[in-house]
Amino acid sequence: MKFQTNLFLRQVLTPLACILSSALTVSTALAGVAADIISIKDISVTEGDTGTTAVSFTVTRSTNTAEFSLNWASANGTAIEPGDYTKVLGTLSFAVGGNLTETVTVTVNGDILSEANETVFVRLSALAVTSGKASIISALGVGTITNDDAVAPLITKQPADTSVVAGSAATLTVVATGNPSPTYQWYRGAVGVNTAPVGTNSASFTTPGLGATTSYWVRVSTLAGTVDSRVATVTVPDATNALLGGLALSQGTLSPVLSGASLSYSASLGNSVTSVDVTPTVAIAGATLDVNVAGAGFVPTTSGNPFTVSLNPGANTVAFRLTARDGTTISTTNLNLFRVPAVYTSAIRDVVEPNQGAGPAAGVTIGGSTFINLGLQGVGRVPAAMKDPVTGESVGSVSDMQITRFVRNTNGSYTGTMEMLPDRGYNAGTIYSNYAARINTFTFSFTPYTAAAPTTAQNQITLTFAGSTRFTYDHDANAL
Repeated sequence: MKFQTNLFLRQVLTPLACILSSALTVSTALAGVAADIISIKDISVTEGDTGTTAVSFTVTRSTNTAEFSLNWASANGTAIEPGDYTKVLGTLSFAVGGNLTETVTVTVNGDILSEANETVFVRLSALAVTSGKASIISALGVGTITNDDAVAPLITKQPADTSVVAGSAATLTVVATGNPSPTYQWYRGAVGVNTAPVGTNSASFTTPGLGATTSYWVRVSTLAGTVDSRVATVTVPDATNALLGGLALSQGTLSPVLSGASLSYSASLGNSVTSVDVTPTVAIAGATLDVNVAGAGFVPTTSGNPFTVSLNPGANTVAFRLTARDGTTISTTNLNLFRVPAVYTSAIRDVVEPNQGAGPAAGVTIGGSTFINLGLQGVGRVPAAMKDPVTGESVGSVSDMQITRFVRNTNGSYTGTMEMLPDRGYNAGTIYSNYAARINTFTFSFTPYTAAAPTTAQNQITLTFAGSTRFTYDHDANAL
């Protein structure tokens, strides 16, 4: 005689592990005889608000060729006895040629609590075969108790902000729970303002084509209450914006602070800085960006990507040309990176080697500002024979002068005004003609020579005669 041992296991969720450990069934039967395969069917019922509800599980065998008995018992799932159901157990018997199914019943208690669906189990065990052979293939029946009490809605995923190009639509989605299944009403505008309903009863809403930035929100409802979502903003960028939204330098400080009000910026860098990384970013995605370094011509670049600018002493120019998403609006933003020229130490201060021979490094401080003697920086000339075309007086003879106004330009040059006091009149041969007391005014421009090599150039300062102011008193008593 040959014996056969069969083990069967049904995979269930973690809370059932303790049940499964005892739900394994072993059956022994004669070989060569068709076996009854035994199983129990899952079922779902509505809980109810009062009284009790019967949860009937059907136990089925595949043939009626065997005679056997088995035990059954209820067990906790997420439903807990005695509050949610009444514990029950018993024995089923099947005869040769008898019924293929039998029913076992668990009584569920109704309530009016707002709660999630619950489960109760029926476990089959202790199979005893007296004739033929039989095996349990499904030892655990799952009874789902569907909650019919209203549960307030809960938003588990809020609608998210998004952006679209002008004329395009966006789809917003909310995820919520509740009992019965929630209903949805979308609105345009601020949360709580329900004067502009949009969409249908759906967890998702697709906007119309938008021409401007618009906000939406949704109210989720069940019989137990309502809850409002956050505002989801659909951003529609300005298609005509051709401005920078960011301009970052790896060294130095941008001046002025980047804003849409300015298209011209600068930064001053020390002489030791030989290069700087520049990162431009367009204000509106979709705008295109071209860059022109040192007048070499515009080339495309990518917004947000840095590029390196090699710095020469003095001014270094970078231009950014932006084309808006509309393809027609264009603007140019200029950046001047000024690398401070080197100061060379030397005993030579003559005109042949300008910008050399620094004075004491400490300098002197006057009124909170420190001044350092850097030696001769440039030369300008006024011809000795030059005359004021209005008065005929000499212009080129100077005994004293002062700078009355000057500014330092972003490219490192200087412009301003100086007053000169002449010491004589027109030189006619060997005789100095008489002259009136006066002050001559000149405008000037000056670009310092910054290269290391000496130079004999003596025209760094350009002087332009701008007129004269005559005194009302003549020192030699001659009539004016």
